[in-house]
Amino acid sequence: MIDKDIILDRLHSIKNNLDYLQNVKEFSREEFSSNPDIHYRFERALHLVLEAVIDISNHLIADRNLKSPNTNREIFEVLAASNLLNRDLAERLKDMAGFRNILVHDYLELDRKKEYDIIIESLADIKQFHQEILNQI
Repeated sequence: MIDKDIILDRLHSIKNNLDYLQNVKEFSREEFSSNPDIHYRFERALHLVLEAVIDISNHLIADRNLKSPNTNREIFEVLAASNLLNRDLAERLKDMAGFRNILVHDYLELDRKKEYDIIIESLADIKQFHQEILNQI
């Protein structure tokens, strides 16, 4: 049985970090990419959001005894195949899982302007994920 408290705690974290990430719009791409004080704080909020999305997704997969994914990207394929997540959203989240891996493993190679664009473009997708999960529990 799904532990609603675990899911709700992570959804709360997503919501708080999404609210914070909205503030990135106060900065231009150039300001973001050239100022470590700016990009480090938003990068961390994005990282926390992505970790929470992955945690929630893994929890749902385990709870429903679905196929175990081999990668973070595959998590969203499993959810979409099981009709737990909109297929289009799952594809976009797969890309975000890939970016999460870059944040964690290839942090020396980050393109800050691309990171800024990803933050701006991902806000709606994360909100949609939040709502779809909230509707299921």
